[in-house]
Amino acid sequence: MLDNILTWDREATLFINGSDNVYFDQIIYYATSTWSWVPLGVVLLWLLWKNLSPSQFGLAILCLSVAVIISNELSSSVFKPLFQRWRPTQDPVYMYMVDVVHNYRGGRFGFFSAHASNTFSVAIFLAYLFRHKWLNVWIVSWAMVNCYTRLYLGVHYLGDVLVGTCFGVMIGYAMAYLFRKFAKVDVPIFEKKSVHLFLCAILASYCLVFIVAAISFL
Repeated sequence: MLDNILTWDREATLFINGSDNVYFDQIIYYATSTWSWVPLGVVLLWLLWKNLSPSQFGLAILCLSVAVIISNELSSSVFKPLFQRWRPTQDPVYMYMVDVVHNYRGGRFGFFSAHASNTFSVAIFLAYLFRHKWLNVWIVSWAMVNCYTRLYLGVHYLGDVLVGTCFGVMIGYAMAYLFRKFAKVDVPIFEKKSVHLFLCAILASYCLVFIVAAISFL
């Protein structure tokens, strides 16, 4: 049973991995980089400060920080050393079957994906804060795009990403529960202008990735 699951996992990953489009390679390569989302982070910090009291702002930042720290440490310090599952790009058996971009292969082990866990923990917490239907769709799509980039670049198996997503969702919900309990707010706390601004920031971040990818060809 386990062998069948692992075989399916490898086949699904190889199916998703890579493409024959060099421009799309560039887009995915830059989209997986943390710096490409820095403008979005700056806008988020400003909106949190604008819409929350100082104590609520501090608690929100603390919850976000703890979510990422727990997520990252579980992946990097516990699961990866414990399971020692090769990344596709590092697996001696499969590494030459994987399409890579700019020779980016990541570290040795990939279970579970810290990218998936980190981004989904943040996305679920933010979805709780905003509680706006369409904005939350975009927030979750941001996390999903980050997960997809890891598969496209071949640095994670699909199973790595799915497990990382599950951990991220649980951590995000846990931090949202703690925020609600200690901040004593249980209603949407962002005005419409703030919601629209954050949506624009997400779209602008995507545009930035496309522009940088295009410039890299010049």
